[in-house]
Amino acid sequence: MSEDREDQHRDREDQHRDREDQHRDREDHYLELCETPVQFENASSVNNVFFDEANKQVFAVRSGGATGVVVKGPDDKSSVAFRDMTRVWVCALRMEDRGEVKCIKFSIGNKILATKNATVLLLSTTVQGNVLQPFAFKSGTMSKMSKFEIELPVVPKPAKLSLSERDISMATIYGQMFVMYLKHHSRTNSPTAEVVLYHLPREGVCKKTHVLKLNTTGKFALNIVDNLVVVHHQSSQVLVHLVPGTSTPCPRY
Repeated sequence: MSEDREDQHRDREDQHRDREDQHRDREDHYLELCETPVQFENASSVNNVFFDEANKQVFAVRSGGATGVVVKGPDDKSSVAFRDMTRVWVCALRMEDRGEVKCIKFSIGNKILATKNATVLLLSTTVQGNVLQPFAFKSGTMSKMSKFEIELPVVPKPAKLSLSERDISMATIYGQMFVMYLKHHSRTNSPTAEVVLYHLPREGVCKKTHVLKLNTTGKFALNIVDNLVVVHHQSSQVLVHLVPGTSTPCPRY
């Protein structure tokens, strides 16, 4: 009996020392990897790496997607397929090579994969950042296009940076180039947001052509699918399809 008590006492001491070691380890650093970290191929001349903050997914795109796209993310209960034994969500696919991929992400449920292949560079000028200077790239040459101004919901005084990079994106709709501006109206009785489309012709002046009202506010992600503007409302996880030429959103859950 005494030997059993001694063994139990030693076990408790060992457990106490283990807890002290673990506590000491936690005090030695601020960050630590989880038990199943997401590992991916590093960025290189043939491999581009992207991170989708909304869906917590890492994309490794090789040769513009022609030789493969690998998508990895944390364990997602809504995605049963493509699971491996490490409990990390993995998807592998291929795409047609349409040039360098500048942006890539999945829709809710990983049903739609959207990409953007940039042929236009937008540079922001002025203190407020709402005057944009576009440059077009084609066959290795660069041409300067006409600059244009984004209409801000409120003009700050004194002047300060008011246009965020995340609120501006490029889109090709029915073969035409557009600049999409996610405009937030926060100083009204009913805060809301809208997508403003500016037509960007190869020659001539950029003009505002469409205003697509979202009838809600919050964080959004914009994509183009089959010439439709698809807006992902991140907090409610609702997809809204907007048709250029109308101001009526068509919600899809």
